[in-house]
Amino acid sequence: MIGRRMSAMTVLSGAAILVAGAPPAVAAGGGGLRAQTLMLDSHEAPADGAAGPVSTSRRLARGEGYLVTVRGTLSFYPKAEWLAPPPPLAVCGRPEARPRFPSPRGLLGPVGFDAETIFALPTTPERCARLAVPRPWSNFQVAVGTRFVHPRRLPARASRPDRPHEYRYHVRGRGRPVRFRLLDSQATDNYGRLRITVRRAR
Repeated sequence: MIGRRMSAMTVLSGAAILVAGAPPAVAAGGGGLRAQTLMLDSHEAPADGAAGPVSTSRRLARGEGYLVTVRGTLSFYPKAEWLAPPPPLAVCGRPEARPRFPSPRGLLGPVGFDAETIFALPTTPERCARLAVPRPWSNFQVAVGTRFVHPRRLPARASRPDRPHEYRYHVRGRGRPVRFRLLDSQATDNYGRLRITVRRAR
């Protein structure tokens, strides 16, 4: 679990991945999306490399700017590994007691992740010393076209975790719905959701 899960986060976190079967572009014209709120659940079965994607019901108007606000906390580990970590694991960082937005199936337990940071996780003491949590990660990804990437948070110079676990991003429409996902090689033991609000910037 330690090597597999952490190596997956390391390898996948910065990836920009082309996705087959992306929704076709909608011709320019019309109003496009004005505002919508989505819930992205970190828990998903079967394991297919990511939780999600979730998508807006309407396209983003081509060339228009949109503000994306993301709130919530997650766990990428089973509850048992937080409450009674099997040796040699120990809890690294300062987890919070429960997700801000629980998964629909009632999965509850400590959390250590949000859209931008790892602020706690079960791992070995040696790895904990090297990780220096809280630390940024980029497994939360957005696609305004066919390619998923981790968006740059606002303000651009921010680097520390936001304690309310709320982050803002700016995206520009390409005539398609916008999609969101969480990369993880095994999302079946995750819990917690992200609340994502997409709103036209002007």
